This record gives sequence, structure tokens and C-alpha cells, in this order.
Amino acid sequence: MSKPVDGFYARLRAFLRPILNTWVKWDVRGQENLPREGGYIVAPNHVSNIDPLLLSFTMAQNEVPIRFMAKKSLFHAPVIGYVMRNLYMVPVDRSA
Repeated sequence: MSKPVDGFYARLRAFLRPILNTWVKWDVRGQENLPREGGYIVAPNHVSNIDPLLLSFTMAQNEVPIRFMAKKSLFHAPVIGYVMRNLYMVPVDRSA
């Protein structure tokens, strides 16, 4: 398995756990198909802006740190940008 979830990622997971477990009805399927060791790419389609948060939380629950590619402008937003930089997300310049 990859490096366990730690640092800012672990603190954010601990903060979000009671909130998300209270407000979200979880129905996660197919986790048994994820490799136990090595890296891999997860390419989800999402229908709302909260879906990446839910995916990263689900992966963190399984001790899998996840990195997203996201549009560069999000990294300039005060709160979201701070969180994304500290979770080592990858900015993408969609105009380049």
C-alpha cells in the first residue's frame, strides 16, 4: 500500500469525519477492486462540486492519499486554495 494518510490530510479527515458521517448517506461500491499496493489512477465523473471532497474522504478512510488535478484558478481562492495547496493537488492551466 502507498504511504498512509498523514499531516494536513489526516487532520482534515478527522475534522470532516463527524460532519460527513452525519450528513452523507454513504454507498461506496467496488473498493475491493482497488490495488492493495502501488499507485493507480482513479478517473471519476462527478455531478456536483462536492464529489471530489467525498471521493478524497472515502479514499482517506482507506488510508489512500489522493491527488487531484484541478483548474488553476481554484488555487487562488482563499480557503479552497489553501486546502488544495496543503493537500498537494495539481493545478492545471486550461488555457495552455
